[in-house]
Amino acid sequence: NTYIYMLPFETGTASYDLKKQARCIAALEGDTDRNTFVAATLVLRGQNELHVVEFNEDTNEVWCPLVYALPHEVWGVACCPAPEHVQLVLATSSDGAEQRTSLYRM
Repeated sequence: NTYIYMLPFETGTASYDLKKQARCIAALEGDTDRNTFVAATLVLRGQNELHVVEFNEDTNEVWCPLVYALPHEVWGVACCPAPEHVQLVLATSSDGAEQRTSLYRM
């Protein structure tokens, strides 16, 4: 299992369990109203997931409102920093034979 830990300075630690190994995490930089991240699991030659994880620094809570199924190994994720395109996520994946990059709209 992979845990994502959020460490606010005054209130302690909050965590989210992905239940699978993860290789990459990226902040949704265009969303300035919330603390939102995407984390991708890395199961070799198996189904993987992209988790959208939100953190509330006032209540010290972490939750996952969305999980997307991805068919291949995910080796990297990046998010569009422009506020008008905050829902765009770029993922680099591999099926074992070749690498490809995909653009997803959440």
